[in-house]
Amino acid sequence: MSQNYGTITYRVYENEVNLLGVAEVQLPDFESPTLPVSGAGLPGETEIPVMGQMKTLIATFKFQHVNESAARLSTQQVHNVSLWIADEYLDHEAGQLEVGARKINMSIIPKKRSNGVLKNASPQDVSGEYIVYKYSEIIDGKEMTKFDFYNNEYTDHSGINRTEKINKALGIS
Repeated sequence: MSQNYGTITYRVYENEVNLLGVAEVQLPDFESPTLPVSGAGLPGETEIPVMGQMKTLIATFKFQHVNESAARLSTQQVHNVSLWIADEYLDHEAGQLEVGARKINMSIIPKKRSNGVLKNASPQDVSGEYIVYKYSEIIDGKEMTKFDFYNNEYTDHSGINRTEKINKALGIS
């Protein structure tokens, strides 16, 4: 049995071809909007997540300095970005280290660009925040997560399609 222990390294591409260079990437949080729950006979208030719905997904890309990649990603258009990731696994039974492939695809549009801080002998730390409209994560060739805002698709990290019943109720097949 192999256990994933972390990322060895990764690369960032736009449109599967253009290497964007070294960036630190903060992946989006998957957070559901909630409905308040309270009333007679309940011991207070709580919330329940709205099935298949997501708040805005935001990804952040950080670059050490101003470069062509940071400038290109800040143009007001949809960018198709892929992160190709090499993860390290340990096969406990065989006692061997292994490499697993993971890929994250995102369709993003810029929301905010921070030009960082200028000081002597230091990187500028340019960054950008991007709204994520499509997201998929593929681990060793198997799609594990899929989110497509405009097509009302959300398959969560467990592989369950959380919008299938909603779409059926809406007459969408």
